[in-house]
Amino acid sequence: MNAIRRARSGGASIAALFEVLSDCTEKFDRGRKFEQYRTIPSLAEYVQVSQKEPLVEHFARQADGSWLMREQRAGEPIGLLSLGCEIAVDEIYLRVFAEAPPAAT
Repeated sequence: MNAIRRARSGGASIAALFEVLSDCTEKFDRGRKFEQYRTIPSLAEYVQVSQKEPLVEHFARQADGSWLMREQRAGEPIGLLSLGCEIAVDEIYLRVFAEAPPAAT
C-alpha cells in the first residue's frame, strides 16, 4: 500500500492496477478499496479478476472522471490503453481451471 499512498500524493505514478478477488475480501475490494484507488490521479485502469470463473471486470477512467466497466469472459480480449497492450482473458486464466491431476494410487 505504500506505492498507493505515494501515487495518491503524486509521488508515484500507477496507470493500471490488477486485483484478484477472494471470497473473504471481495466486498471490500469492490467497495471501499476501489473508492480509495479512484483517488489516485494517475490511475487509468482497474482490473478485477475473479478466482471462481473466467471473468474479468475492467474499469477505465473516462475523460470526465467517471469510470466505464466492461465485463470480459473466456475468449475475449482486454484492451489496456494505459499500458498500450491487449491480453486475452484465456491467458490470465492459463492453467488455473485445468483438470486436476489424477489421484495417486
